[in-house]
Amino acid sequence: MPSRHVKSLSGSGFVVVGGQRIQADYHLALYEEYILTDSLSHGSSRVPNGTRIEGTVRGTNLVVSTMLMKLETEEGYSLEFFLRNKEVGTISVSGPLLGPNGKIVF
Repeated sequence: MPSRHVKSLSGSGFVVVGGQRIQADYHLALYEEYILTDSLSHGSSRVPNGTRIEGTVRGTNLVVSTMLMKLETEEGYSLEFFLRNKEVGTISVSGPLLGPNGKIVF
């Protein structure tokens, strides 16, 4: 499915897992997915079809597990994820990106 890059977030923050706060570096890429449609009157257009977040989170004491982790960014955002690969830091996102007020941002 086609997508377009909307925003990137990078910096140092904290990962909360099992009652611990672990300092970690992160890089997140936010994408908006869309469907291309054709119309006789308007030509081709994009219809929004969801969002996707990809990225990496690296911290010295992070381990790959089935435990849900929560990233707290330096900008005040938070994101729940699972760590897929400790060496690379790849993550599987488990929920939306929340703003400092706890409301869904992306």
